Amino acid sequence: MIHDFVLRLRENPRELVVLGDGMQSKPYVYVEDCLDGMEFGFNSASETVNCYNLAVDDQTSVTEIAEWTIEAMASIARRSRSSTQAARADGAAMCPR
Repeated sequence: MIHDFVLRLRENPRELVVLGDGMQSKPYVYVEDCLDGMEFGFNSASETVNCYNLAVDDQTSVTEIAEWTIEAMASIARRSRSSTQAARADGAAMCPR
């Protein structure tokens, strides 16, 4: 989803089209938390086959992910512009070599 949002914002930075009403949500687990859980299961398993459930208590909506992506893309755009142009005293912009 984030990849699609980034591509859409690159095409049109003024608008992000979100399919549906944006209220769709599901639980997301941080990769590090997932790896920690897998390591815990591996180290503490007492049987040949063991079952564990890695989950979170909350859910994240499509709208929240869209908002975070817009914020991140705006921040990247501001950094990119400021790092590629140096302002001159007379207001003209210079591009470094």
